[in-house]
Amino acid sequence: QDPRGTSGRPSLEVLKGSGITNVLLTTVRYFGGVKLGTGGLVRVYADAVKAVALVAHTEPLVELSELRLELSYEVCEAAEVDRVLAAATDASRGAVTWEASPRSRFS
Repeated sequence: QDPRGTSGRPSLEVLKGSGITNVLLTTVRYFGGVKLGTGGLVRVYADAVKAVALVAHTEPLVELSELRLELSYEVCEAAEVDRVLAAATDASRGAVTWEASPRSRFS
């Protein structure tokens, strides 16, 4: 078991400084707790997070929502549904998936 405050807090501070958000970071130490001491552990964990932050591939966070409609085939054609959705929402940015049944998924 690591001494209190030697892993999580230093790792979080490095992440905050990197500007990377909405991320899960896991660090695993196999050796060196007693031999490294508290200062050594803080340094090793912080250095590990810095190394990962430098090479991490990031993408902008895009908020999405899902809209589910159940329509009969007699009500409208697919092109009409696409037109109405594009006019009413920003669904044109997402994917429209037509399933074999009258149920459709817009995300």
